[in-house]
Amino acid sequence: MFFASRTRRGRDRYLAWKMASLFVGIGVGLVGISLESAMIVNIAIGVILTGIALRLLPRDRASSAESNRRIDE
Repeated sequence: MFFASRTRRGRDRYLAWKMASLFVGIGVGLVGISLESAMIVNIAIGVILTGIALRLLPRDRASSAESNRRIDE
């Protein structure tokens, strides 16, 4: 069985990039759908997949250690 960890993992430096790629991808996708252009829709899918790939980048571990110390005190 899978149990999700509720501990803080640190600040996500790439959150703004992830959100921007999501919204840009959605916008480009809607334009591609309205123009009925498969190429534009494929570009939108690529932008969204880039945002998903950003999940693989490491988080900031230093702030995680500080937040754990503050919680314990």
